[in-house]
Amino acid sequence: MSWISPFIAFLVYISIGGFIPRLVHRFCTNFSLPKGDIALFLLATALCSLLVLVGFVRIHKESVQQKIWGGGQPLGALLRGFLYGLCTFPTFMLLVRLVHLIVDQFGVFPRGEQVAVTLLRHLRDMPLLFWITVVAIVTLIPLVEELLFRGFLQTFFVDILGPRIGITLASLFFALFHYSAAQKFANIELLVGLFFVSYFIGIIYIRQKSLFAAIGFHAAFNAASLALFLSAVT
Repeated sequence: MSWISPFIAFLVYISIGGFIPRLVHRFCTNFSLPKGDIALFLLATALCSLLVLVGFVRIHKESVQQKIWGGGQPLGALLRGFLYGLCTFPTFMLLVRLVHLIVDQFGVFPRGEQVAVTLLRHLRDMPLLFWITVVAIVTLIPLVEELLFRGFLQTFFVDILGPRIGITLASLFFALFHYSAAQKFANIELLVGLFFVSYFIGIIYIRQKSLFAAIGFHAAFNAASLALFLSAVT
């Protein structure tokens, strides 16, 4: 795969799924627009990103498409990935907790909520939009991010640097792209945890030879995280 493919894919992701939502969010915050309108726009940009990325995949040669999506039965790979995600979720939560305790040894630092959690809190009084957002986090977001970080970026890195370095670099990009100033020192434990989650997803992608296995794992991880959030607010 040429470097041009992941470069264009990232450009699409950053513009449609990253820069534009942040710009609009800042605009909406300054002018006190309804949180529901912001949520709908963010969902629309995520869906648009997915459609553009899928369309971008389709213009590649069939051999490149095969390399991105992988082979086998998509549904079976999706279910296996989902099961792997559920089974390993407690281990990653323990890792995040361990990093949390290590950071606390250096003092008590301010921590902010994850951006998705903050958004869901604002939508609690809008049940329909709340559950649409929940479904999108479990389905739409894993599709977009795995297509980008595994399908394009990891495939490119693995082709030129080999599996170990390729997975590591893709995981580093994945973690850093989830950085948010609003999360403050919570970024440390979150990004460390996400790096290892991403690394494990990268291994699954290669061993299962299917992007759908990676999507299933990511979906399970998001679903388990949301289940913890829902249990805490109800």
